[in-house]
This record gives sequence, structure tokens and C-alpha cells, in this order.
Amino acid sequence: MKKTSTLLLIIASVSNISIAQVQRLPLHEVFSSSTCGPCVSGNVNLKTIFNANPLKFTCVKHQCWFPGAGDPYYIVDAQTRLTYYDTDGSLGIPDMYVNGLNKINPQTYNQGQFDAFYAIPSDITINATYDISGTSITVNASITSGTDIAGTSNRLHIAVVERKTVQNTGTNGETSFMYVNMKMLPTASGTVVGPFTANTAITKNATFDMSSTNVEDIWELSVVCWIQDNTDKSVRQSAWGVKMLGADAASPKEAGIISLFPNPASQEASLRYQVKNSNTVKVDVLNSIGQVVYTKNEGVQTAGDYQLDINTKTLSTGLYYVRLTVGNNVITDKLSVVR
Repeated sequence: MKKTSTLLLIIASVSNISIAQVQRLPLHEVFSSSTCGPCVSGNVNLKTIFNANPLKFTCVKHQCWFPGAGDPYYIVDAQTRLTYYDTDGSLGIPDMYVNGLNKINPQTYNQGQFDAFYAIPSDITINATYDISGTSITVNASITSGTDIAGTSNRLHIAVVERKTVQNTGTNGETSFMYVNMKMLPTASGTVVGPFTANTAITKNATFDMSSTNVEDIWELSVVCWIQDNTDKSVRQSAWGVKMLGADAASPKEAGIISLFPNPASQEASLRYQVKNSNTVKVDVLNSIGQVVYTKNEGVQTAGDYQLDINTKTLSTGLYYVRLTVGNNVITDKLSVVR
């Protein structure tokens, strides 16, 4: 019965899309806990699907306050989002909403369902960047619709997630957790955006000092942005934020890292980055003591999005730093290699 209703929702979404179509990134809002036994297989299954589909999804994990004593990384935002969806009292854990409309147990989620969600176009483009300076994060989002959209029912949601946490280990045997929601900006209720005029960007920004949150490693933070229609809770589009140079950097912001995935990596890690103006590009991987163990000169690249696949097969298990150099601008992100 659940598969049939999901399919009907997908068909309904396709029939209502506008002519101006862009690629959609399906948003996965997952409700889980380190004290929930069934959550283990759900998280393992999701990780397998995400690893098979790099750069094709977004994910926010809401660690919940139940069962038992609950996950120590529970935040009020998780309860707000659960209450938002749970209109009939049927939402539990593990549970997940894909694109806001489709409730699916992460344990049974499969590649066919993922492909169907990815195949649904969107009429919205989100370009988001974030800066980290000290313990503060600043997010800037630009949202553009390909068509006019009347009204103010759409909301921009911003979630600051930590790509991997280990200190919220509970009682279910899990020792690491992915895409854990640390804070929604400004709140879990989001920010009203609209009405939209076709091809005219709406910009929003938010800043927050993350020192008051559960963040384990500021290097591991990432940002997920999405536009959700409050009338039916459908997610029109989602996007990862692009990590830019810190706000205290002296050089202009000419490049950013969109993603480094999978992370941790075993065989290969894909670095996706953005170049704003034509410039020379070089990528280095350094070990924990600063030795360069991999380097790639890309020469001059024009403005655009790029992807570089880094072979990690020959690297020993441990912590590495990926250094992206564009002209005189340097951005560094952390990469874990596991076997």
C-alpha cells in the first residue's frame, strides 16, 4: 500500500511541474536516534544508496528524543520538524520524508525509489554559499524560479549539518552518524520567500554562532537549503551550500567547495568545486603532518562547476586535508580515509 501511494505522489508531482525545468536534488529528512535499534539498518541502507549516488541528493538527519533516554544530539528543531510532518500521529523512528511528500521507512528505501525522485524536474534553482569564521557560520542563499509563482506560501529552510559525528553514541550499537542536524537558521519554521517573478533572484542570509550547539568539528559542517511549499509541504528544490573562504580571509572569494563525497572514503572521493572567474586551479591532498600525498594541476579553468575524482586506494587509513587553490585563493577541507 505504501509503494502505491508513493507512486501516485510522484505522478502527481510530474503532472504539476512548470515548463521551466532544472535538475532536482531530492531532500531526505530522516528521523532517527542512537537509542533506536531498527535505526541501525535504516542508516546502513541509506548510506549504501547515498554512496551509490554521489552529488544527487541532500540529507538532514534529525536525531530524536526517544526511545529510551533519546539521542544526546537531540535539538528542539528535530521536534519542530517531526511535529510539522506528523499530522496523524503515525510518524515514528526510523522514518523519513523525501521531498516533503513521501513518507518512507529508511530500512526499505531502494534505488528504484531514489531514481524516481531524482527524475522529477524542478522549477526552482538554489545557489547557496557559506562562510565559517571562528565558530560563526554565515549562509547566503539565492533562489530563482523559472516561472512566476504567486503568494507567500513558500519557505526557505536552512539546516547546518555535521557530516559525521561520533560523540552521540547511544545504546543501539552505532558509533558514527551522518548529516546530523545541528541548527536550523533562523529557526526550524524557515523564512517566507516569494512571490517569485520568473528569472529574478530572491536573496536571503543568516548568521549563527555554532559554539552553543553540539558541533564536534567545525571542519565537518555543511549546509542544506530547501524551498518548501507550506500549503502541501512539497519540497520544490534542495541544494548543498558551497563552502567559501572564511569571512576573515584577506583575498576575494573566487572559489568554493560544493562537496567532498563520500567522506569517509575508501576507494575514491569526488571533489566538486565552483570557480567564479577564469583562473588557475590546483588540488593537493596532504596527510596529517602536512606532507603532500596527491597533487593535480588543472591549469586554467573558466567560471563554472567542476568535479575531480581523487583516487584514495593507495592512501593509508587516517585523516587528510584536501587543499583547493584557485589563483591566490586557498580553501581546505578535511577527508577521512578508511578501509
